[in-house]
This record gives sequence, C-alpha cells and structure tokens, in this order.
Amino acid sequence: MFDAHTTTLYVDNLETSTAFYKRLLGRDPVSFSPTFTVFFQESGARIALWARARVEPEATPPGGFELSFFAPSSEAVDEIHGQWKALGITIVKEPWSTAFAYSLVAADPDGHRLRVYWPLGAGGG
Repeated sequence: MFDAHTTTLYVDNLETSTAFYKRLLGRDPVSFSPTFTVFFQESGARIALWARARVEPEATPPGGFELSFFAPSSEAVDEIHGQWKALGITIVKEPWSTAFAYSLVAADPDGHRLRVYWPLGAGGG
C-alpha cells in the first residue's frame, strides 16, 4: 500500500497564491517554478500549487475542496482566527462547535476552503 503525501491545489494566479500560502504557513516554498510551487510541512505533508492553465491533463472542477489543519487546542483555533483576520484572510465562518470539532473556516484566493479544527472529545472544545 502507499500513502498520499501531497495535496495539489489548482490556482489561477501562482504568484498570488504562493504569497498567500507563504504568509499562511509562515515558511518559504521549497520549490518554485513559473507553473508549480511546493511547500513542505513539519509533518512531512506537502502542499503544492499548480497554475490551473498549465495543468496536464486539463482539470475540470469535480466539486468542493477543503484543506484541513489540525490545531493543538480549541484556544489555538481562536488564536489562528485572530492571526488570519489580521492577515486579511477571508473568514468564511467564525469559530464554532460542530458535531465533531471546534472549527474555523477561511478561504484562499481561489476559494479553496481552509479549515482549522480541534476534535471534540480530544480533551478540549
């Protein structure tokens, strides 16, 4: 069996999206070309940005997409909310408790949803 290790987002403007994720993640990309950018996470996971006009084969939207970030506590969700608002990141839904987690939902420049969450029952929330 094999593990997925890279999430690739198709973006309209690679420079804008690279700058956005650089601010969001607080790190520089490890690879940048005119059509593709890659960020490594401390966990080993990768977030790649691919210029939508250059994707091969051409990608058609299959539906919604969400990139989720695990927070170390419910308080951290609130702290990230404040940080993201200060950065001017679009907040889609202010922090709230769902059936499974304390969550915050934001959006990147292409409308990809960004969820920060702390699972309920994990000692907090």
